Amino acid sequence: MAPSYNLAKLEELCQLHQIPEFDVPQRLARLSQNDVPSYGASDHMQDVAALLTRYKGSVRKPFFKTKRSRESHEFQTITEILPHLLEQNADPGIVQPLLRKASNVVKDLSKRESQNVKRDSMLTTAATKGNVDVVWLLAPSSSQAQRNAALVAAVTLHHEAVVLKLLEYGADPNVCATEFKKASLECDLIRVSMLLRAPTPIKNETLIEALAQAVEGGSVQLVSILTKAADLRSARDIPALHKAVQGDRLDMLLTIARRAPSLHPPKIDPSVMTAYLLSSAASDRRLQLTEVLLYSGACGVQTQTAFARSVQSDKTPFIELFARHHVDINWDNGSAIVAAAQTGRRQLVETVLASGTLLPENASRAMQSLPTSLHHDERRLLNSMFLNAGAQGHAVDQELVLAVRNNDEASVTMLLQKGASLNHNNGQALIQAIQDEHMALLKAMLRHTTTSYPLKGVLPHVCRASKQPRLEMFGAFLLAGASGDAVDAALAHAVADPADRRDRRLIDALIEAGADPTHEDARSIRHTIREANVAVFKQLLRSPVPSLSAIVSVLVADIIIMHNRTARYYMMQCAIEGRANQVSVSDALIVELGVSSPETRMVALLLDPGKADVDRDGGRILKLAALQADESILDITVASSKISSQTMAAALREMLIRNGLAEEQKARRAKTLLSRTPVVPVATEGLSAYTDYCAKLFSHGRDWPLKPFLELLKPQRDLITHNGQLIDMIVKNGATSLMRAILEHQNLDQAVIDKGLLRSVALESSQDRANITHMLLDSRPSSDGVSSVLIKACRHGYADVLEVLLRDGTRLDMDNYAAVRVAASSIDPACLNVLLRFGRNSRDALSAAFVESTRLTDSEVRLGHLRAILEAGLRGDVIDQYLIHLVGLKNVPLEEIQLLLDYQASVHAQASRAPILAATSKKRDVLQLLFTRVQLSNTASRCFEACMAAGLIQQHEIRVLQFLLEKYVNQLPRDEALLIAANNLAATPPGGLPMVQLLVKHGANPDFAQGQALCHACEIGRFDSAMIILALRPSRSTRSRALHHLVKCNSPSSAFCSMADSLVGSSRNDDPTTRILEEPLPSFRAYQEDDNSAIRVLLSHRPGDTQALRKVLEYGCSVGFDRCDVGKSAYTLAGNHPARARSDVLVHVADGLQSQEGMLTCSNRGWSQRKVQRPVYG
Repeated sequence: MAPSYNLAKLEELCQLHQIPEFDVPQRLARLSQNDVPSYGASDHMQDVAALLTRYKGSVRKPFFKTKRSRESHEFQTITEILPHLLEQNADPGIVQPLLRKASNVVKDLSKRESQNVKRDSMLTTAATKGNVDVVWLLAPSSSQAQRNAALVAAVTLHHEAVVLKLLEYGADPNVCATEFKKASLECDLIRVSMLLRAPTPIKNETLIEALAQAVEGGSVQLVSILTKAADLRSARDIPALHKAVQGDRLDMLLTIARRAPSLHPPKIDPSVMTAYLLSSAASDRRLQLTEVLLYSGACGVQTQTAFARSVQSDKTPFIELFARHHVDINWDNGSAIVAAAQTGRRQLVETVLASGTLLPENASRAMQSLPTSLHHDERRLLNSMFLNAGAQGHAVDQELVLAVRNNDEASVTMLLQKGASLNHNNGQALIQAIQDEHMALLKAMLRHTTTSYPLKGVLPHVCRASKQPRLEMFGAFLLAGASGDAVDAALAHAVADPADRRDRRLIDALIEAGADPTHEDARSIRHTIREANVAVFKQLLRSPVPSLSAIVSVLVADIIIMHNRTARYYMMQCAIEGRANQVSVSDALIVELGVSSPETRMVALLLDPGKADVDRDGGRILKLAALQADESILDITVASSKISSQTMAAALREMLIRNGLAEEQKARRAKTLLSRTPVVPVATEGLSAYTDYCAKLFSHGRDWPLKPFLELLKPQRDLITHNGQLIDMIVKNGATSLMRAILEHQNLDQAVIDKGLLRSVALESSQDRANITHMLLDSRPSSDGVSSVLIKACRHGYADVLEVLLRDGTRLDMDNYAAVRVAASSIDPACLNVLLRFGRNSRDALSAAFVESTRLTDSEVRLGHLRAILEAGLRGDVIDQYLIHLVGLKNVPLEEIQLLLDYQASVHAQASRAPILAATSKKRDVLQLLFTRVQLSNTASRCFEACMAAGLIQQHEIRVLQFLLEKYVNQLPRDEALLIAANNLAATPPGGLPMVQLLVKHGANPDFAQGQALCHACEIGRFDSAMIILALRPSRSTRSRALHHLVKCNSPSSAFCSMADSLVGSSRNDDPTTRILEEPLPSFRAYQEDDNSAIRVLLSHRPGDTQALRKVLEYGCSVGFDRCDVGKSAYTLAGNHPARARSDVLVHVADGLQSQEGMLTCSNRGWSQRKVQRPVYG
């Protein structure tokens, strides 16, 4: 059983060694604000008042609006005073009243927090000064962080009283972990005890670390206190324990160990080895330390190692101690018992075995470790102990060998009875008997043999004997049943014998007995190959074994690497005659061609009659042949019966990309490889590979070697007709000479030419670009291909390529003028200028360029492109449409508009859309510019009508309309505009007068639409506009209608009367000579309606307005009503007025009736004219 924790034994050891115990200091009580004493006195209050007065006198006294602001200011003042007092260690009787003087009621949150931080920081200052009274005052109200910071300062400066006070007010001692551990290391009992008294306990991790420091410091008292303060009951590992062992402190080790019942055995296990090897301690002390650790439960690798070392060192007290604690003796493969067995001392082995049960495998190891010099009898007793413990296997078998070697019959008998095997180590016991020539013992052991397996290892030892004994021994073993593999092995040994010991009779006898020469991977045959013994090789090949053919095929690989070339050739001949398969022969040829100087006759032998497969391993044979310095080997190989095109292509590719061959060599070998059919796929692949090779090897295509390419191009004219990738690579590298040769020798597909032409445009060298482009253009590319090239040249700005293409007759209209559009979309004008020069007579080309140029974002580039295109002769709808587009933009480019106008852009396109759009979008500057090219007289009228439709009159857009009126607008639009302006007079906000003035100024007809403009102005009371319209001298009918609309307005009486006078008097003629010819004045009689007379309208809209009524009656307004009594009707209307106003109304009505002769009668209704008398109403 493993060691375990034993508290009773540890306590017993503590009493034995008189280990002292010390108690942990008692914890402090937690204090509060109420525990702060009162330091203030009456004289202190006076000092405080004087201090505040003196400070306030040194600064400008502020004005306080509220009590809170005064208190905030006082709090800030005290906060500024206190640090100075603390620096001077002021009397706490002064500090305390100041702290209580005012509270922090600062309104601003950040300022309030700043004041609190300043006050908090005073605690650290007081702690640093060691002023315990001030600390007492500040600690209750300070933050936890400040109390902790102050505690660190006080502990560092050894202010014990301050430390205790801060701890009483809740300062966390854990913030002083570093100081606490340092004090433990320095054995500072006072500081350690102070921090241990804190109401807040110190973390257990800190206590355990401090315990290690105390052990290092050497204070038993501190170790005892910290051991009790820390919770070691659940600790799995305690560093202090290891330090106690390292420091040879038995007292500290016992103090810690008896408080730590849960120590993890593997954790304290290393300390056992430390105690065992402690050089600074005496052996007895090391034994004591080890004993304490074992009672603490130490166990593991180090403990078991110490046990083993104690056995090896023969330290009896330690051995007995470890055995008493039952330390595992099976650790490290039983190293303890092995060490004991190595001594050969039976008593020591018995002591170690008493520690516990020994595993069988370790018993075997111990048996195996017994010294060879041990006496037979002593060895037999120890073997008996180990056999009883379960020793078995190799160890027992080895002991049997030793017993045979010592000729110990008793031990041999015991070991065989316990299961010793003759199979051990390939029958080593039998071998030992053979070597020592103990024939009787050999025969006895052979009688115990139940299988033939041991014989496989034994027979080779028989072969080492001299010729005659060897023959006799073979006879004995054959009698014991040797056969099969044993005989095969014997044949191998016989063949492998040196020449002077080789017995040909024995070889023949073994073959006759059925020995297999292919045994053990044809060991015997391989030996003949190594020895280059052709005669024995032939002798072995005559064996009738069925598997010989397969083995010979395998051995071909060994034959081909022989150094003796003559023997190699004849052995290979024998192997081929012995039916070596094609695969092995092909692999042999690969090996042969892989050497620096292959033998030509061997190559020929392997190809015929060997029938090597040239296509084997991806045609590797032909690849290697193509790279040989001797070109005849390539000729021989190519002349073989069957080679696939894939193999030919692979060999050609491998040869072409090899760096060591010259240009002429590659050309000759390419010719040889291309001499067999089919040649097209081979040449094609060779071309691709060699092109890739040259592209990587040479920086420019002009340097490519041409001769190999010419040989590759000869076989057929349509070799690379469709290989666009190859042509693309050649063009890409600028291989001008090769391109010329290809075009001379090959018929290229049009698509391939197109692809190469497209690639040629991108060449960096202008010379290569021009040369290859010329060549490919001469090869008749497709129109689509030329178009693509044209587009690409434009896209990359290659004006020189464009020159070449266009001189060769390339049309610009391909792909809907794509090249022109690409050039026009570029900011570089070079390509566009070239295209314009060649496409000047093509309106479609110019149009395409123009449309694309209009999409440019850079205004300067766009203007330059447009000017160039227009200078090239573009005219017509496209520029007219663009003009309309420009006018519609938010920010109109006037320069472009002027450019378009300069080049005959029509402002009348699409029914004068451009000026109409400029007018309706209120762009007067654009409109002015456009009108410089206006030719139709009705353009201004059309623009004016569009502006009316767009609501510009309602929007009071004077500038544009004035401009159009100045350009002459027809009468009807002006009249309609006046009516719209008049109708807009009542809009909100009010306005429209300038518009009316503008239209009147330009001759609008006031009588249009029965004078509705004047009528509406009078009806809504806009007399300013009405007066302007009257300046146009409207007709009598218009003014008469205006009188009827005037009575509907709600303007003041004076304005009403004045307007009525203006309407009536605007047509008066004061010249007596012409007065007789003037037309009648306007009056209310015109357009009089019986059911809706002006009197009725006036009385309903202007109640009580006698002045207006009088003015209406004055201008002939009739007071008659249809089918009503006159007086009754007037009274009815007057009844809605106040009493006095009602009377005035009736009087005026009566006067009006009296002044009129009568009423109009309607003949179709049967009415007659009657004389009307002034009524008298009661």
